[in-house]
Amino acid sequence: MHRILVSFCLFLCLSVSQAFSQSQKLNDPKELFGKLKETSKNTQTIKASFTEEKFSSDVKEPIKSTGMFYYKKDKKLRWEKIKPVQFIFLVSGDKARIKEDGKEKNISSFNESVGKIKDLMLILVNGEFQDNKMFRTECYKNGKNYQIKLFPKNKRMAKVFDYVFLTFSGETMRLKEMDFFEKNGDKSEMKFYNDVVNVALEDKLFENF
Repeated sequence: MHRILVSFCLFLCLSVSQAFSQSQKLNDPKELFGKLKETSKNTQTIKASFTEEKFSSDVKEPIKSTGMFYYKKDKKLRWEKIKPVQFIFLVSGDKARIKEDGKEKNISSFNESVGKIKDLMLILVNGEFQDNKMFRTECYKNGKNYQIKLFPKNKRMAKVFDYVFLTFSGETMRLKEMDFFEKNGDKSEMKFYNDVVNVALEDKLFENF
């Protein structure tokens, strides 16, 4: 399950030390949370491409992936890696499904972990960062962008990740980059682009592989 958790998570193309050296911490992030919530309120659907790089001490070069992300209110997600290996994570309401290498995975023994993954993804698109039970947050302003650092409260997730680092566009208040930093020193970096909102997306996109 550790590999499944890592394989679909997303991340940044900046080094964290550089990012934080230019960042100013927000002592009162209520305004930021309000902007994110308002953006979510006006967003019915999202369609975006992403690139991902996985850095590990086990390999000399980062593992690169490309894919698509889809969201539709309420509680509908499709997270799809296209290259080099196909991986699909579907959420429709309270149901979640995973398909890897052309085969659907039996996730019944990982329901809690999959549920946390689903909740995290919904937090990202719904803007529910304030008073969140899953994470402790730190917020920053970096130039025109905003950054949120999420520290897991859940014991199982905290065993895998040190924190999640998010970058939002200050102009659109939409997620641009996301990093996952693992306890073992590995890191994943993901960048979103070509994102469009409020386009028609059929329900079957979130129900069928």
